[in-house]
Amino acid sequence: MRAVDHSAPAATRTWRRGSTPWMRTAADQPSECYFCGHHTAIRSFGDHPTDNGRLSAYCENSDCAAREYEIIVVDDNTTATRNRSDVRILAHFGPVTNRPTWNIRSDQDWAAGTAPHVRRSPGPTVCLFCGEHTNQLAAGDIAADHGRIRLHCTNPRCAVVDAEVLVLRDATMATATRRDIDALSDLEPVNFGRPKTEPGQMRIESFQELRDREARFDAFELRSSGPVPWQQD
Repeated sequence: MRAVDHSAPAATRTWRRGSTPWMRTAADQPSECYFCGHHTAIRSFGDHPTDNGRLSAYCENSDCAAREYEIIVVDDNTTATRNRSDVRILAHFGPVTNRPTWNIRSDQDWAAGTAPHVRRSPGPTVCLFCGEHTNQLAAGDIAADHGRIRLHCTNPRCAVVDAEVLVLRDATMATATRRDIDALSDLEPVNFGRPKTEPGQMRIESFQELRDREARFDAFELRSSGPVPWQQD
């Protein structure tokens, strides 16, 4: 009588630093959202295809508040990735641990202040870079920050060691004012060089001004070597 092998099949997909992430090659295939757990995550309109070390996702689930989030490779065993400006920002402005925690209501799949699906249901989830279900919570994941997750990919064919997932929009002002999000936002072409406004103030710009700024700066270059706030003070 032959024994039945119940182990997970070996990973076959590959991702190397600089190559196109799986999520961009599967544009019409929704992925599992790390926050609500449904297969409703797609590429965000703000995803920059020139940056293969970072993805922008949008969750289409109306019961999930994670409208838009970034997935950033923070460790792939290379100095170049560790020295990226956005990776340094995440290291400098660590997880936020002093926000209230809430229980998910029966009519919600995820809301700000509640535990993400990947923490409520431990187990492998998809790596959006290699496409294999080889992601698990990283040893450095901080459970107290419900809007930021650190994941570890166990696929030996994938260069990702750890990636951080950060919610940019969840319909709360608390998220919009996070220091990590604010610093990352300053490195986006549409925002780079824009004068800062005081809280509550608004600066109106024409569509042409926004387009000109986005055309003038490259997202990958800014995220890789753009200025970081603690060196500008």
